[in-house]
Parts: sequence; structure tokens; C-alpha cells
Amino acid sequence: MSANLENDTIKIAVEVFTAACIPISITLAYIQIRATLIWNKKKCAEEALTQIITGETLKCIERTQDLFGFPILKGTAGYHEIASNLTREDQIELDKCLLSMLRNLETITIKIEHKVYDESICYDYLFSVLTKVYASCTDFINSERNKRKEPRLFEHVEKYAKKWERDIKMKREH
Repeated sequence: MSANLENDTIKIAVEVFTAACIPISITLAYIQIRATLIWNKKKCAEEALTQIITGETLKCIERTQDLFGFPILKGTAGYHEIASNLTREDQIELDKCLLSMLRNLETITIKIEHKVYDESICYDYLFSVLTKVYASCTDFINSERNKRKEPRLFEHVEKYAKKWERDIKMKREH
């Protein structure tokens, strides 16, 4: 009888131990999965932003300045002011360049909106570029919205440029 009692006690102890280990294991697995997800989100953002900063967007920024005299990263001169002094062919090329650049920035900002990319990393990489490009291209964006009858065109670029400008002003005030 005591051997049976001893075996039953061991079985119960093993079952209690197993029951206690399962929630702990699930919690640890959840923590690890969450940490990996956060790291992957940051890594994806970093890789995409590096491509933006060194790839096609950078080339478009350089072309707007070098070929068309549009200092887009100064955030001062407006599109219409620059475009009115260009030939029709150059204006078409400038428009293509601006559309390409804005599409890239819109893709990034949509991914920020949907939490695919980490906003703080994107902010660190793109604050100056996004806010200055938006300031320089506001009239171009509005013209494209009217021309295409698409009021939401580049709405995420606009949203994050304005949001980040507000955020930086608040930081400076405090």
C-alpha cells in the first residue's frame, strides 16, 4: 500500500510540475516571439530606409537640384515657382522624378501607419527629408490631386510630415 501511495504521490507531483511548467513555457515563448517580431520590424525599417536614402529617392533629390534647380531639401522654393521656368520636357521629367520620390515616401509612411515599420526609426532617418520634401512639394501634391481627382494622393506623406513637424515643435518648446 505504501508503494502505491508513494507512486501516486510521485505521479501527482509530476502532473503538478508539468501543469506549472506549461504556462511558464508559453509565457517565455510569447516573450521571445514578441521580441523577435519587434526586432524584425526595426530591421525591416532600417533596411528599407537605407535603400531609400541611398537609392532611387536620393537620386531624385539630387536630380531635382542638379538638373532642374529645385533645392527640394531646403524646403523653401515651391514647385510652381521652379516649374514655370522650365521647358515642357524638363517639367515632365521633374514631375516624373517628384512622383517617384513621393511614391517611395508614401510607401514608407503607409508602412509606418500600419505598424509594419517602427515609426521612431523612420523618424530618425527621414524627419528632415520628409518634412522638407513635403514643404517643397505641397503645391505639386495639390496639383496632382486635382489633376487625378484623387484627394488622398500622398496623404500619408502629408500626415507624417505635419505630425513630425508638430512633434519637433513640441520638443523644442519643452
